[in-house]
Amino acid sequence: MRRKRRFAGLLLFSLVALAGCGADEPGVYEVRGQIVTAQGNDVFVAHEAIDGFVDRSGNASPMSAMSMPFGVGPEVDRATLTPGSKWELTFDVVWDREPILQITAARPLPDDTPLELAGGVR
Repeated sequence: MRRKRRFAGLLLFSLVALAGCGADEPGVYEVRGQIVTAQGNDVFVAHEAIDGFVDRSGNASPMSAMSMPFGVGPEVDRATLTPGSKWELTFDVVWDREPILQITAARPLPDDTPLELAGGVR
């Protein structure tokens, strides 16, 4: 009987520990967007919808197309992110970091690439 309780306790502890794995890991997303403004090490991006976004609570929370600020990570040349330019961006989300959203990779898109942004296609 005692052995069964220990096993059940160990099993419960293991399941709780596994459920927490990855909770502190950043969410990583890709999105296409257009740079609106750039100042310092931050850029304001009009981006397409992000269907698989996960909120701070870990719940699926699809994000509509919108404009919002992003930090620029050290692996990205901020000087290339100029207003009006279009990009495919990889960014991570770390809820206890400032900035919460940080671009970690940027690939330029042709100027004539249509983007489905808030307010219509650009």
